[in-house]
Amino acid sequence: MTLAHLKSPDHVYGLDELLTVFPDALIIQTHHNPVDVLRSQIQLTKVLGGLFARPEKPDQLAKREALKIEEIVNRIARFRDARPELAGQFIDVNYRELVSDPLAVVRRIYQKLDMRMTEVATERMQRVALSRSRYRRSKHSPTLADLKLDAPADTRRFESYCSRFGIEWQHSE
Repeated sequence: MTLAHLKSPDHVYGLDELLTVFPDALIIQTHHNPVDVLRSQIQLTKVLGGLFARPEKPDQLAKREALKIEEIVNRIARFRDARPELAGQFIDVNYRELVSDPLAVVRRIYQKLDMRMTEVATERMQRVALSRSRYRRSKHSPTLADLKLDAPADTRRFESYCSRFGIEWQHSE
């Protein structure tokens, strides 16, 4: 059994190759609020773009990155729809659940993998989860308006993905 964790949205571009080389791979796919991913992507693009390119208008940057994220989430859906025989090889993890109760999510993964989680492993994971600031909930999740996007038009962009993978997300002004 090969285990792969799809954390980056860009991993979706290599699924065919991954499953060609490792046909028995079990894939843990983390699903994030697309607006949070978009915020992160915009920040990263600004930093990298600031090093090598002219600054882009915030609304143009946001639109371009939103289209990229839309393409990625649609690609995930198309890939999985085209290969229903692989459904049992995917373990979907909602990032909000991972943040709110990481141990429960890990237990569910262990169960799916038919593995026993030892007390030692549980204690270590608990210690790591408590010490990592990124596992604490953010007090403010950006809205589409914060990102300079049109809420009605851009809400539809992510509706299907969010509905399919049970992602609760803020999309109001």
